[in-house]
Amino acid sequence: MGEAKGAERLRGRLRAHLRTSVDLSRSTLRASVAVQLLGVARSTARKRPSVMTPERVAAVNQWLRACELAWVVCQDAAAAHHLESTLRIEWLPPLNRM
Repeated sequence: MGEAKGAERLRGRLRAHLRTSVDLSRSTLRASVAVQLLGVARSTARKRPSVMTPERVAAVNQWLRACELAWVVCQDAAAAHHLESTLRIEWLPPLNRM
């Protein structure tokens, strides 16, 4: 979940999250997947330069490729934040901290 105003900002956010490089530090989502999936510390996943092995990064990339991606266009920021709050309560996503 997140906010990206305009098509270019959305593309940029998606590009950062779906990269396949060894560096997980540029994407909170990728680092969060590493924490959840691999049990590494957040500081390890976000470290620059990366200390993650190619095998661990491959597991993160594989997990992300298996996810479905969708977005909802809202009238304004208030509506987007309300929808995000509602969805977090309903789905309890493990990668989103409340």
